[in-house]
Amino acid sequence: VVESFILIKVINQKPLEILQIPTELAVAIPGETNIQPLSATYNKGGVALSADAINEITRIRKGASQRFVVIPRNVLGMIVDDIGDIKIELNKPLKVKNNTEDDTLDLSAGLQRINGSQVIRFLAYRKNKHDYVESRKRRRSVIKGLFLQMNYPENISKIPSLTKKIFKEVETDLTQKEIISLFIAALSSGKEPIIQKLPLNPPSENTFLRQIKRNQAKALW
Repeated sequence: VVESFILIKVINQKPLEILQIPTELAVAIPGETNIQPLSATYNKGGVALSADAINEITRIRKGASQRFVVIPRNVLGMIVDDIGDIKIELNKPLKVKNNTEDDTLDLSAGLQRINGSQVIRFLAYRKNKHDYVESRKRRRSVIKGLFLQMNYPENISKIPSLTKKIFKEVETDLTQKEIISLFIAALSSGKEPIIQKLPLNPPSENTFLRQIKRNQAKALW
């Protein structure tokens, strides 16, 4: 199940740019009669179909270099366990109690530090099955926390070994050397990443699917 799509723009010595793509965007999938959420493209056609749909949504300019990485949630936990607890900011407490202690999450409002297993549970949490907007907020806080923690010199020096560790756990068309270079370039400015959102029309009462505002002529990314 796809939980998140993001586009990342890496330019050396410039802040990392990230565009969150809502998984609940309405798209037409070849061979399907009904309109589907964007998340369904990966299950039905893998990376290629998802990339085609996202390109059409964002109208990425032709010729732009496009590569991909599919990251399981547990890999983010592995990264945090390796680089140290990350900081996240919560505007209200978050308590999740499940059947086992390993699935329990109890976080107070304000600045918190969370470890790898807590990151996994934090990202997995859904208030309900259509909790898309709040889920993206949680992902933004984790992205910022990861970025800040990675910027410590002792963690930058871990990039080659960390890349080797996670490489077999992800699906990608990048080589290990390319990932290391992108890691270093992404951190090179030392500034917080710029995380952008797509302009969406208000949700409809009849469906959870969302539509993009189409009032601009240029590409969205």
